[in-house]
Amino acid sequence: MNSEEEPPVLKVARETINKGDLAAFRAYLDAKPERLYIETPFGTWLHLAIMRGQPEIAKYLIARGLDVNANSGISESNAADFAASEGDLEMLQYVHEQGAIFDTSEPTKNPLFSAIVGGHVDVVRYLLEHGIDYSVRYNSETMTEMDALQFAEERGETECATIIREHSEAQKGG
Repeated sequence: MNSEEEPPVLKVARETINKGDLAAFRAYLDAKPERLYIETPFGTWLHLAIMRGQPEIAKYLIARGLDVNANSGISESNAADFAASEGDLEMLQYVHEQGAIFDTSEPTKNPLFSAIVGGHVDVVRYLLEHGIDYSVRYNSETMTEMDALQFAEERGETECATIIREHSEAQKGG
């Protein structure tokens, strides 16, 4: 086996998540409980379950002890950012109820920016209603003092921009 081949045990786990086969995934973890903490290039098993739209597996993993705030995967983001990126409002609500924070330390970790990229207006609305800091400004090669409203406008996500603008005005009392 060359170094780029996926180990068979990881492939089996990934395939059970992709299929949404909770019983098979549970058996995979029961066989060796330390497998719960394996990280893939996409992140923890929780990140993968969220990306694949498998809420029952995601809930099982959280109940089993996976940290909703673990920064993992290519973007080094937590479960809230993954759910926002996928536009999965129910999962976002669930992980938030389970203690997931809205990490605004970097634009690539910010669930509001992820929701804007996907045009997920319901997710944008939820994040704003639940206290995400929409005014944090970022500087990078592609951003200069850019906040969520400017980001939405630059991306042409006018409905997201309108929601952010209205929320901002309501916060200011106007």
